[in-house]
Amino acid sequence: MIAYLKGTLIQQECGAVVIECNGVGYAVTVSNASLNAMPLDGSSVSLHIRTQMQESQISLYGFVSLVERRLFDLLITVKSVGPSMAMTILCGLSVTDLAEAIANKDITALTSIKKVGKKTAERIALELHEKCCDFVVANDMKTKPSIVIDVISALKNLGWKEQEASAMVSELDIDVDATVESLVRSILKKTHSEQRR
Repeated sequence: MIAYLKGTLIQQECGAVVIECNGVGYAVTVSNASLNAMPLDGSSVSLHIRTQMQESQISLYGFVSLVERRLFDLLITVKSVGPSMAMTILCGLSVTDLAEAIANKDITALTSIKKVGKKTAERIALELHEKCCDFVVANDMKTKPSIVIDVISALKNLGWKEQEASAMVSELDIDVDATVESLVRSILKKTHSEQRR
């Protein structure tokens, strides 16, 4: 199974590219985001690949971002969402917006995507809601300072769910002198006072 391609970009057109690797040209279906990130023809390029094998053909789906490929992998686990539909969905919203729409069960946002009806949107939201909550949190963590990650980790050790911990930390005003201990105490104090109301 092909999982990664690195070679020379030979051709690009709407929804697809051809990459030459060691004298072989691979036709790869790509999302709008990946297509927009392509360099000029003749340039070196690399893509994360999802190989789909069917009775009559082998199809390659490529992504500049590994995050986008992971979201594609989630989408194709949903009943009635095949690779072509998953690619259409990825072309409809950015990876971040799509993951957040699914995590929030935002049916309106999902049905705004071409070819996605209400039933399909509801099925995607139902089946991928929890996974996309984790997906959003995991990707948010990459952009957060280390102290935030440490506070979330400490709260998880106290039995909190990652999504709840992340939500509470996002409400904090973190100053330069803040420590993990002081921030955790602040959160626990706030939640305790809210429970007493």
